[in-house]
This record gives sequence, structure tokens and C-alpha cells, in this order.
Amino acid sequence: MSNKLEFKDILKGLRQELGMDVKEFALKIGVTQSCISLWESGKRLPNYLQLQKIRKALDGYVSGDFLLGFNDF
Repeated sequence: MSNKLEFKDILKGLRQELGMDVKEFALKIGVTQSCISLWESGKRLPNYLQLQKIRKALDGYVSGDFLLGFNDF
């Protein structure tokens, strides 16, 4: 059994750790609040361009691999 976090958990945790609410994060990335909610609920995943915008919004806070759950840092 793996203890790896899923994208939805990683994204929500990072957003909250950075003190951003869903509205602020959505505006920073250029998507709707419902899009963020779908990602954080695990019902959808971002496409490649959206993932790039997420990384940019996190301003180098974590690696792309970490965001996708490929490593621990």
C-alpha cells in the first residue's frame, strides 16, 4: 500500500499553505473557481498548459514532479 499523495491533495495543501483561497488561486492561474474545485476534488486533472500555469503561480515553491506526486520534494 502506498502513502503517496494524489494531485488533488497536493494542490489543495499547497494552495492553503501559501494562504490562497480558491478564488485568488483561480485568478492567478486564469481558470474558474469551479475548475480549481474539480481538480481539488479529484474529478478532473489540469491539462499541460494549466499545469505550467500552476507551477508558475506557485513561483518555484515545489517541483513539477512533486506536484504530480512523483517525488517527495
